[in-house]
Amino acid sequence: MSVPTGGFTAPPRETAQPVPYLASPWERLGAKMIDQLIVGSAVSVVAVPLMILFMLDVLDQSEESRRRLAAGEHLGFGDAFPPSLLLMWAAVFVLSALATMAYDTILTVKWGATVGKRVLRLKIIQREDGATPGWGRMAARSGFTVVLGLVPCVNWLDPLWVFLNPDKQALHDKVARTVVVKLPPPQPVYAPYPGH
Repeated sequence: MSVPTGGFTAPPRETAQPVPYLASPWERLGAKMIDQLIVGSAVSVVAVPLMILFMLDVLDQSEESRRRLAAGEHLGFGDAFPPSLLLMWAAVFVLSALATMAYDTILTVKWGATVGKRVLRLKIIQREDGATPGWGRMAARSGFTVVLGLVPCVNWLDPLWVFLNPDKQALHDKVARTVVVKLPPPQPVYAPYPGH
C-alpha cells in the first residue's frame, strides 16, 4: 500500500482538533425538551402551591357569590374572574420567565451548554470566534426568547427559523450572534497492557 504524497501531512492524533458542525433542529428540540422538563419541574415546586391557594380563594369567593346571588344581588366581572386569578397567572409567568432566563444564561456561560444540550453533546458558541458567549450575550439571547414567547404566533417562528436558515440559527441565535454546534463523541482512553 503506497502512502499518498503531495505535501499534506496529517497532524498527530493527540493534536488533531475535530471541527464542530452545526446541530440539527431535531437535536436542538431534544435538548430543549430536556431543559423544559428540568425548569418546569423546578417552577412547579412554587407554582403548584400558588395554584392551590388560588383554588381555595376561588372556593371562598364562589360561596360568597352564591350567598349574594341568593340575596338577589347582581354579580360583576370581578366575581367571575377574581383578581387572584390574574395575580396567580402573572406570578407563574414571571417565575417561569426568570427561571428559564437564569437557567439558560448561567449554565451556558459556565459550561457552554444547558443540561439538555450537554446530554446531547451540543454547545452554544459565538458565531464570529467560536468562544463561549458571555453574560450579556446570553442574557440577550434568553430575554429575546422570553419576549417572543409573549407574542402569539410569532413565538412559533423562533424555533421554525432553525429549519429555514442555512446556519441553523433560531431568531434568538441571530440576535445574540450564536450558533449551536454538535461536539464530537469522546475518544476512548486506551490503557497500555502491563509490561508494554
